[in-house]
Amino acid sequence: MNSKNKLAEMPIRPLLYTMAVPPLMLSLLVQSLYNIVDSIFVARLSETALTAASLVYSIQFLMIAVGVGTAVGLNALLSRKIGGEHKPEEACRAATTGLFLMIFTSLIFSMIGIFLSDTIVTKMAADSELQELCKQYLSINLVYCWGNLSANLCSATVTGGWRYCIIYAVSDHWCCFEYYS
Repeated sequence: MNSKNKLAEMPIRPLLYTMAVPPLMLSLLVQSLYNIVDSIFVARLSETALTAASLVYSIQFLMIAVGVGTAVGLNALLSRKIGGEHKPEEACRAATTGLFLMIFTSLIFSMIGIFLSDTIVTKMAADSELQELCKQYLSINLVYCWGNLSANLCSATVTGGWRYCIIYAVSDHWCCFEYYS
């Protein structure tokens, strides 16, 4: 089998396992590990802070699901255009559309973070201290979601897994430091 054209020659099931599953698993693994480490540090602050972070994780995972789902779909489309149909122009157009879709999705989540954080938080918690901590953490996660979503887009490529880790770590910590300084 020609290694340059494995998309056209490899059977579909093994191709699916080697191309779609690793980016999905890697992104969910990195996010879960990040949340575990984040929980350890947040738990040192207070029990209320850990509760706030735990409540916000569900919304954070919704955002990740949208990003990873879009990235895996883009990966499948790019694979078909490049490997099976040999249409690099359409593949380039699909990649550009994926980039704009990531920007649009980031704007939607950022607007939700700016305008609806208070409403979401009041539905999640009754305690005023818990609401304030949830609002802060939710605002950071939603307003600065572009780092997470762009990392998911990078993980859509076969070699993008390592880029995911770098982009996510740098953008998340930069955004948190920017917000609190």
